[in-house]
Amino acid sequence: AERRFLPAAVRALASEHPVGPASVDLPGIALVADLVGFTPTVVRLDGLGRRGHASLTELLDRSYSAMDSIIGSFGGQTLVRIGDATVAVFPGDDPDDVRRRARQAARSISQLRGDQPDLPSLRVGLAAGLSQLLLVPVGERRVWTLIGDPPALAAQAQTHAAPDSVYEHESVAG
Repeated sequence: AERRFLPAAVRALASEHPVGPASVDLPGIALVADLVGFTPTVVRLDGLGRRGHASLTELLDRSYSAMDSIIGSFGGQTLVRIGDATVAVFPGDDPDDVRRRARQAARSISQLRGDQPDLPSLRVGLAAGLSQLLLVPVGERRVWTLIGDPPALAAQAQTHAAPDSVYEHESVAG
């Protein structure tokens, strides 16, 4: 039952390598979308007790669901959540197509508040290159992560974006 919640790239890697560590190269564009003002929101909602915790869960579920839907509709795949940030990759062999799809997804994510004003603002960063998906044994289970310059540079890029906007690392140019 747990496997259906795994990203497709992780499921494929786990199927090809059922035990031990494994990795796969993912050329393309990494997208990092970070919720703006998340810590103050958590503090405020935490002060409301159970009602606040439920509100926070609902806010995150709606935010993540909206982002994941957009990412998937443009051929990307959400691979990791780091804190309140979503990390996705847009793979492909045609750099122009990958760039177009990633830019469209990033723009749509940055405009989510226009459609749903009660969602938090988002900062979105993009960076291109070779990422690597790792599947690593930890005790009785395996965990996954995404490493490489693109996710790191996309994370840096989003810090330069104004709320509800996109900032592209120079590696995306084209």
